[in-house]
Amino acid sequence: DLVPAAMIVQTPFVILINAESKLESLAALIAEARAHPGKLNFGSAGIGSVNHVVSELFKHDARVDLTHIPYKGMSEASAALQGGMIDLIIAASPTALGPIKGGKARPLAVTTAQRSAAFPTVPTAVEAGVGDYVVTNWFGFTVPKGTSKEAINTLRDDVIRALAAPDVREKLAAQGAEPSNFTPEEFARFLREDTRRWTEVIKASGIRVEQ
Repeated sequence: DLVPAAMIVQTPFVILINAESKLESLAALIAEARAHPGKLNFGSAGIGSVNHVVSELFKHDARVDLTHIPYKGMSEASAALQGGMIDLIIAASPTALGPIKGGKARPLAVTTAQRSAAFPTVPTAVEAGVGDYVVTNWFGFTVPKGTSKEAINTLRDDVIRALAAPDVREKLAAQGAEPSNFTPEEFARFLREDTRRWTEVIKASGIRVEQ
């Protein structure tokens, strides 16, 4: 029903713990989780949410057993983390910035392949020893199936032009967002690969959305 037209940006997820946690690094968190399977818990925006799915992949790649605590949204999960009711969350960078700046949460790692300009001192999960755990949160435009190629290319060109504006790039960088220059074909390929990857994670972890 929809055709990919233009990816706008990709942003990292951030592995966050409460600011008062005794765990000083991602390695320490993983060691604690392996020593006490199921003891540490993580919050998400709900069963089957993006935060839940990326956390399940983290559990697999880090070889740890964490208990899932679903909330009705990431604002609730973030509040629970800041209040010390849960041990960690994996949140998109815009969600993570407020608690970090407010001194209520501490970042252990970002999930992009390279360090984020918004969190330059925070290591990547790969740097911190979690295999090839690289995931991003992305945003883009799709259009109805049957839209002309000319219209799709015009939209994509307009997005690229907007992303080149210095004030736009500055605002995006402050949130850890990296502008994309994907062609519509590259965006379509990215979506196919992303769909395959997350379908495998959902099947492997047994996630079932409650009706």
